[in-house]
This record gives sequence, structure tokens and C-alpha cells, in this order.
Amino acid sequence: MTNRADYSKHSACLAAIFIIGNAVITLPDLYYGGAVLPGFFIAALLSAAVYFISLVLCRSLCGGGIFKQILFTVFVSAAAVYAFWNGARCVLDFFSFADKILLPGGGPFAVAFIFLFTAAVLSVKRNDVILKLSLITAPFFVIAVVIFFLLTAKDFEFENIVFHSMPTFAELKNGTTPFLFGTALPAALIPPYFMLTNEKPRKSAGLWGLLAGIVITALILCDSVLLFGAHMSARLPFPLAAAVSTVTVGALFTRMDGIVYCLFFMSALIKTAFCAKLCYFSLQSLKNRNGML
Repeated sequence: MTNRADYSKHSACLAAIFIIGNAVITLPDLYYGGAVLPGFFIAALLSAAVYFISLVLCRSLCGGGIFKQILFTVFVSAAAVYAFWNGARCVLDFFSFADKILLPGGGPFAVAFIFLFTAAVLSVKRNDVILKLSLITAPFFVIAVVIFFLLTAKDFEFENIVFHSMPTFAELKNGTTPFLFGTALPAALIPPYFMLTNEKPRKSAGLWGLLAGIVITALILCDSVLLFGAHMSARLPFPLAAAVSTVTVGALFTRMDGIVYCLFFMSALIKTAFCAKLCYFSLQSLKNRNGML
């Protein structure tokens, strides 16, 4: 294993792609009639708070003492359960996309098998494999999302995000709620992942990864909302795929859907493997702790 500094960039990239995860496929997937963009930014601030709370818990529960042992068991068990839920939701979102868009009317089993097999292999490999894959994937992800955003900018309807009056508390609450489980709470899984996998990234690596993931997710959300409006975007099963389908670049690249489909695959794959690894290392850690009692 290389020294601590070597995997800081990798860890930041992994955290960013984990946050993006299946959000790139479905966001915004719910609409309660609130202020969507302000709600997302409130959820983004909450994600930073959730991250720091989780980080403090990870550092404070590593010591001895029966009380800390009990709290550690509860914390790691909750992380494992929530990681399993996140991974399962990510898999189902990708399978839904494959069934309805990628190979409609036939062939979803083959895609599901390839996805699950690849995720399983990635999950059982050494942790540096997913870290290196994240480092390779993240720059392409950023470039592609930014390019898509710029290419669709000509069709933006800025009236979709204009507020004619200050949003009320109810509108902000309704705008924030859809992003709590998809953006804010998953940030709690980043510190325990690095703690349980024995990675030693710089202290700022996870935070920078979280912030980068939020920025890219915000671009994805803004792209859909500016094109279709918040209500219509939430009604579309896969808003970014719909947005990219409107992009044409000259006579040669009339459709760029394939690129975003690859992004969907990679982000869902890495998030699924992240969650599977966290579940495994959580159970292993609990087993080791119980063996020491």
C-alpha cells in the first residue's frame, strides 16, 4: 500500500462519483410543488453538515470502553443497512433505465447480468482498484457533464427558475425534501467507508469529493430544470437522458446519447460497488469487535 497522500485524489474522486451515483439517472425524480433549486442547495448544505457529523463519530468511536463499543456497533450497523439500501436503489434505477431506454422490449437480462457481474468483481477486488477506476472516470464525467450543459444552453428557459416572490418556508421545505435521501444523507457514508477500508486520505479529500459531487449534481439538475421546468423534469423517468437527446453537433454527431449512457453505467457501477464494500467491511469490523469482547 502506498503512502497516505497517494490515494487522496483517488478518494476524492470516489466520494464525488458516489454522491453523483444514480442521481445522474433520475434527478429530479420527485416534485412536491416547492422551490426546487433553492431546495437542492439547502440539501447540499445539509450534506456537508451530515458529512462532518459522520466524520466526528468515526473519529470519536474508535477508542476503547464498553460504551464506545456499543455506539460503534450501532453506528456501523446503521451505516451497513443504509449502504445496502443505497446500493439496492442504485441497482434498481439502472435496471429501470436499461429496461425502458437502453434495450427496450428485450435484452435487459443481459445488461443486468453484465452490470451485476462487473459490480461483484469490483466489490471483491482490492480497494485500490475502485479508487483507481474512480480517478480515471471522474475527469471524463466532469468534462461530459459540462459539455452537455453548454450544448443545451441554447434551449434554456430561464423563466423556469425565476421567482416572482420570496419562497415561503413551505415551498423551501417541499423543494428540499426530495433531495434529502438522494443528496444529503448519503454523505454520511463517506467517512465510515474510508475508516473501515483502512484508507488514509488527506482529511480534506472526502470533503472535496463531496463538494465536487454536489457541483456536478447541481449542473445535472439545472440542465433538466432549465430545459423542461421542475414539474416536467420530475415527470420524466430519466431527465438527463431526455436533455441530451436534444443535443446535435453538426452532421456527424446528431445524437450523443451513448456517452451519457456510459456515464450512467459507470456512476451506478461505482456507487453499487462502494455500497457493497461498505456493507462487507462493516460486517467484518463488527465481527472483529465482537471477537475482542
